[in-house]
Amino acid sequence: YMAKKFEEEGINGLVLFNRFYQPELDLENLQVKNGLELSSSYENKEAIRFISILYGRVNLSFIGTGGIWTREDILKFIFAGASGVQMVSALLKKGLKIVKELKKEIEEWLEEKEYSSLKECVGVLSQQKCPSPEVYERANYMKILLNYRP
Repeated sequence: YMAKKFEEEGINGLVLFNRFYQPELDLENLQVKNGLELSSSYENKEAIRFISILYGRVNLSFIGTGGIWTREDILKFIFAGASGVQMVSALLKKGLKIVKELKKEIEEWLEEKEYSSLKECVGVLSQQKCPSPEVYERANYMKILLNYRP
């Protein structure tokens, strides 16, 4: 609903999702402190899911954020429907050199998989284009739990 409203108002794109830094409660010293906890790849699933669901339903570009560390993280966002990604934690931890490294890794992967460009990959695994669109639905949660075996 909100994505459609943004589109109607002339917005061209959305960033999904910004991460809010939360204060840390120090119980030992009874203080509230600022803290920076870097993201992990595990955190990108929600943004990937929402981009995938929205892709093709609205005429907006999407930028994925949160937990982008690897070539796989970037490609997952692109295949879901993102036009680009925003990296912060990986840059803070590894420096700018990681951008060149990831670019090279992505180019090698595209060549290996016989894609002519990254644009060709945008939205390929979005809900509208993937072979099993029901995996993006909330009801799939129950199926996953019922089929879980430790």
